[in-house]
Formats: sequence, structure tokens, C-alpha cells
Amino acid sequence: MAEISVLQHMMPSSASFSPQEMLSFLSANGTIDLSRVRNEMIKTQIDKLIETTHTSPITQGPDGRWRTSVYEGKKRRLIAKKSLDDLKLEVYCFYTGISKEDVFREHTIESLYPRWKEYKALHTNAKTYIIRIDSVWNNHYLNDEIIRIPISKLDKLTLDTWAHKLIKDNEYTKKQYYNHTIIARQVLDYAVELNLIPFNPFSQFKVDSRVFRKEKKQSSETQVFSRDEQAAMEALAWEDFEKIKHPVNQLIPLAMLFQFQTGLRIGEVCALKYEDIEGDKFLVRRMYRAATKEVIDDTKGTFGERSVVLTDKAMEIIEAVNDRKQELGIDNEYIFSLKDQPASYDALKDLYPSYCSKLDITNRSSHKSRKTFVSSLIDGGVNINTVREMVGHNDERTTLSCYCFDRNTDAERKNMIQNALSS
Repeated sequence: MAEISVLQHMMPSSASFSPQEMLSFLSANGTIDLSRVRNEMIKTQIDKLIETTHTSPITQGPDGRWRTSVYEGKKRRLIAKKSLDDLKLEVYCFYTGISKEDVFREHTIESLYPRWKEYKALHTNAKTYIIRIDSVWNNHYLNDEIIRIPISKLDKLTLDTWAHKLIKDNEYTKKQYYNHTIIARQVLDYAVELNLIPFNPFSQFKVDSRVFRKEKKQSSETQVFSRDEQAAMEALAWEDFEKIKHPVNQLIPLAMLFQFQTGLRIGEVCALKYEDIEGDKFLVRRMYRAATKEVIDDTKGTFGERSVVLTDKAMEIIEAVNDRKQELGIDNEYIFSLKDQPASYDALKDLYPSYCSKLDITNRSSHKSRKTFVSSLIDGGVNINTVREMVGHNDERTTLSCYCFDRNTDAERKNMIQNALSS
């Protein structure tokens, strides 16, 4: 008896467990069937709706059938069923518009995804977010059996195993894992809100940070153009502009030059209009979306409209654009286009690897001109908050951790270190 008493004192009381933990335990050990729990919850929902919404009496006739009435406009419709449960279900479907098949349907992540996506779209102003979500769904989920398992069967062990297998198989960093699993986690949160499951099983386990691949910041040589490389890229762009007068894309080399001076994203520079210029600044308030081939009155992320300084070089570039358009007799709204449509996204994107190849330097995308712009401003002592605002980041940590790199060559870096240590 004394041993039992000691064990009782060692055991935690039931009050130390959350309801979610207890449900998870009971489900995992086969003591409770979550599918049955869900069905009972649905029946409770049906009773609650009928109690609060349905005003016609429910009666049982001499023939044993249950009857009540609903109104479609002013027209009265009689409902009669053999059982009370069937009658209540019919009334519930009438008021909610849900089909009988869907009421007790075993939902999956796959079946809930379209509804969750519509719900998510109502709660974000970032128009590109849903496109990115769809991309994750198409690339990572469509061929994954996890989306076809009934959500009532997605217990802690199933999801814990799935999550850790994703990390191991793909050698994910913490950020990559989060981006992959966000759909599953949030769809299950949505299922909780719909009372389809009592809790999100994702909350029942944690991933030890040590299992993630450590994310190492990429080398400066691959992320920004050195001063000499930028100068060579700019010289090549001016040369192409003067010599190669492409019938449609002859202004594209100047669009590249403009990116180096303004840090614009490729979709933003393609959609830039003359009306955006205000004195020695211009507003960034729209972008060309390559995925849907449309111009949207928005920019990437949630920063919104932003103001960017027009440097003397940027003004020279626009003047060169205007001179060429005057030669050609063209008067249109998009600055770097000869047509009444945005400048060519693909032509500008392809110009970077083409020039890098000609100059025999490390291949870098147009996005690296944006990182070069940020790094140049920080090297020049521009306040980090000003830099952040000009490139449209909500958090300066993004600017510093992802866009700040050393533009010096090895020789320049060595000389600077020697000078610093010798003083």
C-alpha cells in the first residue's frame, strides 16, 4: 500500500494535462474514436441550429413518421422522414445549404484546401500570396498521400513522422520546412474553426531545431556585382543601347541600368510609368506579374506604395529613353517599352546571364542588381531605415540579413583590413 501511495504522488494529476493532450492520448491508444466524436459534435450542431433557427413544430404522426415545415420564400414545404435524426438532418441542410453527403463526410486536407484558400484570400492584401500558396500545393502536396488521409485520422504520430521525413529527405532548413508545411498546418487550423476536428494535431509535437540543415549565408561573390563588374555591365548596356536597335526591346538595356540605380524588382521596372515620376523621386505602386502576365496595382509583399530617389544617373537614363522615343515618334505611358504595354519581363531577365557570359563573370540574376543597390547604399552610409523603405521591406532585418553583402574584391578587402588594423 505504501508503494502505491508513493506512485500516486509521483504521478501528475489529470489537471496537469490539457484537453487536447487527453484527447490525443485517448485517440492514440484506441480508447476513443475521433470520427465518432466528430459525428456526435455534428449532431450537437444540428440540434443547436434547429433550436435557434427553426420555428415550425416537429411532430410524429400516427404512421410513426416525423414531420415539420420549412419556407422557401412564402411557399411552405412539408418535410417528412422515418426517423427524427433524418428529419433534423434535412432541416439542417435546408438552412445551411450543405449537402447531406458533405455533412458527415470525412474531410481531408485535399477536400478542404479550396475552401481554406478562399478564406485565406479574404485575410490578405498581398495578391501574389495565393499564387505562391498554389505553387507550393502543386509542387509539394498533390502527390503526397497525407492530403488524402481523413483529418480525423491525422494524429500526432502520423504528422510527427510525416514532418520529420520531409526534413530528412529534403535536408530542409527551418524556413524551408515552415514554407512547406504551412498549408497542412493552416488547413487543420481551419478545420478546427469549422468544428470538424477538436484540435490541430500539429500542436501536439515540436521539431527539434537540431534536425534542420543549418542555413549559411551565401558568399558575397555570388550575390552582388563588384564595382568593376557593375561598371562593365553598365558599359555593355550603354553599348547595346547605342548599337543594337531591336524593334521592340531596344530600351531593355536601359531598364537594366535603371535597376542598378533604383533597386527595383524586375516586375516593377517593367511596369513603371511616366505618371509615377514626381520631381526628383518616383513612386513604386504597381508591378508586372509574370505568372499571370498582368499588371497589378500592388507590389510584392505588404509594404505597399513606396518612394524611391531619382539619382542623377537615373535621370540621365530616362532622358536617353525619351530621346530615343522622340526619334521613333513614340509617345506611350510605360517608360521602358516602345508599346502600350509593359516592358518585356523575359527580355530583361535574360539580359543578365547574357552579359555575365560575355564578360566572363559569375552568372547573376536581375535580383542581384537589387542586392547590389542595397549593399552600395549601406557601404555609402545611407541610413538603414531609408534603405529599407526604398526597397520596400517591412523589417530592416530582412534588408541586413538577405541584401547586405561585401562588394569589395579580395585585394580591396585585404587592404581595408590592413588599414583598419594599422591605425
